Amino acid sequence: MSVVDLQGHRKVLAGDFVSLQGLAWSPKGDELWFTATEGSELNMLRAVDLRGRGRVITAAPVRLHLQDVAPDGRVLLSSELMRWQIGTVDSKTGQQRDLTAFQWPEIEAISHDGNMILLNSFDITTDANYRLYVQRTDGSPPVLIGEGAGSGFSSDAKWVTAVDPTHPERALVIATGVGETRTLHAPAGLHYLGATLLPDGKQLLLSMVGTGGSPRSALQDLDSGEVRPVGPADRYVPTLTYLMHPGPSPDGKYCILTDGKVHYWLQPLDGTNGREITGIQAGEIVLEWHDDSNSVFVSRLIGSDAEIYTLNLTTGQRKLWARFSPADKTAVAGNPWLVITPDGAHYGYMVQRLYSTLFLADGLR
Repeated sequence: MSVVDLQGHRKVLAGDFVSLQGLAWSPKGDELWFTATEGSELNMLRAVDLRGRGRVITAAPVRLHLQDVAPDGRVLLSSELMRWQIGTVDSKTGQQRDLTAFQWPEIEAISHDGNMILLNSFDITTDANYRLYVQRTDGSPPVLIGEGAGSGFSSDAKWVTAVDPTHPERALVIATGVGETRTLHAPAGLHYLGATLLPDGKQLLLSMVGTGGSPRSALQDLDSGEVRPVGPADRYVPTLTYLMHPGPSPDGKYCILTDGKVHYWLQPLDGTNGREITGIQAGEIVLEWHDDSNSVFVSRLIGSDAEIYTLNLTTGQRKLWARFSPADKTAVAGNPWLVITPDGAHYGYMVQRLYSTLFLADGLR
């Protein structure tokens, strides 16, 4: 947090907050009031003066968000409860099933047969790692299988891949049932952005990056750990919060690379030259391969709704496949996140909801 005087001089007053929201001058104008947290506690109402001396004004058993401070000292605050709703949809009927089991889950993938989803759960009051769960889409409770940021299922759903966010130079292959976790290591100076198994289960398709560098992709052998680059150095598999979208093609021969702008390529994994893809529009997400290696699902977000298209990688032709809209739009905040099966019969969704209660506080000093 900083202040800038009329001559343009900037002074840092406070920092190192995990979350900081809301900002207003105090009634006397000698402090800045704000709501923030330094770690595992909920957001508190805090103050800092122009010399950088901070203090806590008040705390509560709820997450506080400062909205404004009146000249007479009254404070407009909101208490906030944020939740992520998880569910699945049958594409033919449009029927939605709510599978939410935690306050902060994230859906990372859906198995190819649509019978299982991969979840991460977070709890800032305990630790900073991600707990990894699988959950049957029949409504069964989630099952903890390990820790890490999930990247995807194997084609037979017997394994999942993950990155250790506390040590991103390590990738994990974790059994969804019986089996020992395998740990792989990135080459020196690099760390994983995402990793997912090829259909043969013998190699990982990777996105990696070094300090100050650009992402790039590679294949890594599970037994030897050997890493082989895939495609030109300025292209990589699109990756968001350790999730690759999409991973390798169903036949294990291709991946899709991007330059981080609006250009995409169909890249053979045998090292031959890739072919540029047309038909993907700015801001869209390539969700998954569709049935074979010649088409993919692409999603376009429209507020709290989403449209899913099939895209032919040879012709660039698009066709609307499905529209997703939360059955309940109450307190929806932001865009949904979708995962889909290769046949398009089932997809999973994540919707963020923010519930707020507004109140006035008097007598705060």
